[in-house]
Amino acid sequence: MVAGPARAAPGATMTETTTAADKLRRLDAEMYTAETLAERLLCSPRHVWRMHDAGDLPAAVRIGRLVRWPRTLIDRWVSDGCPKRRR
Repeated sequence: MVAGPARAAPGATMTETTTAADKLRRLDAEMYTAETLAERLLCSPRHVWRMHDAGDLPAAVRIGRLVRWPRTLIDRWVSDGCPKRRR
């Protein structure tokens, strides 16, 4: 059986119903992936992972198997001169 589109609860408006895809799009707008962070820092995605592993980036957020960095945290980190994260 194929699942159809998400349906609103009786009496709910369209703004009250949010699909998983909508939540993921909103999350992507608020968070950096390794690829988008690499673009922001003008380096490769592999270098972002190296910096992450070395503790040179702010702590990432794990959402299931996804790893993301909050935009506000990264923007503040860059404006502070990119200090190393304490271990």
